[in-house]
Amino acid sequence: LTGADPLAFGISWLAIGLCWAGFSMGTRGLPLAMAGAALASVGVAIKELALPPLAFLLLCPLLIRRPYKPWLFLLPAIGYSGYWGYAWMWPDQASRLGSDHRFSIEALLHGWERLVELYDRGLPIGKFDQLVIASVLLSMWNKKQRNRRIIISIAGVLAVCFLAHVLDQKTRPRYIGPAALAGLVALGVSLTVVWDQNRKRWIVPSVIGVLFIVDGWSFFDVWSKQREQIVGSLPFTLEGAPSLWKQQYQQMSDLTHRDLTLYGGAELARLVMKSDGVATPRLRDERHRSLAAFSALYGKAFVVLNPGDCCDGQPVNNICAQKLLAQLDAAGISVALPIEVKGVERIYKHEKKWLSHLQNAAGEDLVHGVLWNIKQSSSSGGSLPCQNQAPFRSAK
Repeated sequence: LTGADPLAFGISWLAIGLCWAGFSMGTRGLPLAMAGAALASVGVAIKELALPPLAFLLLCPLLIRRPYKPWLFLLPAIGYSGYWGYAWMWPDQASRLGSDHRFSIEALLHGWERLVELYDRGLPIGKFDQLVIASVLLSMWNKKQRNRRIIISIAGVLAVCFLAHVLDQKTRPRYIGPAALAGLVALGVSLTVVWDQNRKRWIVPSVIGVLFIVDGWSFFDVWSKQREQIVGSLPFTLEGAPSLWKQQYQQMSDLTHRDLTLYGGAELARLVMKSDGVATPRLRDERHRSLAAFSALYGKAFVVLNPGDCCDGQPVNNICAQKLLAQLDAAGISVALPIEVKGVERIYKHEKKWLSHLQNAAGEDLVHGVLWNIKQSSSSGGSLPCQNQAPFRSAK
């Protein structure tokens, strides 16, 4: 989860937790329940993925304890708090999905198929099918408060499957995750009951712990190989995870790395540490800012080779590139030029010609790396180029 997703996720389940706790505490829990009801709309206002978990607020009446008469006065107060949050916080468009989806057995079966297909689509993170099965089975383990645990776990299954049906082709782990937390809650409570009520309490947690270790080992074995190819980092030192378990991650997409990672970042980090500074062209999605931050941490100079700033109003051609590289060499700045990777747009399309000018100007001085062509500096002490922003015409 990145961006606003964790905040929306956390606030939605904070609201649910406050409501559940408030209802279970009776009259003493009225402030908690009112706060949770008012807070429920805040998560949805941040992002729509907080909307599905709010269905679990319908389970609050299951937590009410005797005496029941005070709730005739408490429920209107809680309802008013929820309405206040809705009136002030609820977004104009809570969901971009259509509302013409009917709850049915066919819809749930279709949603289950979508969950299982996540492995083939390279999105095994979350393992929601295994989570909901484990939560339902363990909820039946002991008679202590079994009905509540079964209801919560089954509600989690229904919510996850129906949400996957509604999302259809848009099904992603980060969209399913908030709704799947109910199954995790039921699973955690069931494990606590198993631990408290059985003499051989250590067996089930130990088995689950071993499975978690093997699963994490298998995931990071595959994940680190992808990261090694994209970032150029050191290889994973604990290779050799069980192939049978690792098989479920073999189709895992490298989309997370490609979306959030600086290609060849480790290669550039080593260059920064052994030189006075580094210069690169502007990278797509402003990924050169990662290198700028790393350079600042080590007190090294960093230059963005923006053609508008570096050519200072002169034509952007080989002459400008040759002059620029000479200035960078005099200042002790090494130059890193991205190598083309099939299917990856590493720089902006309109600056590819500028990159070719820099490559031609560097000529035989370029040292070919894995993901970067490097031109090492041979002197130091000069002033940094590209420090004057290119002038723009003012709006009429």
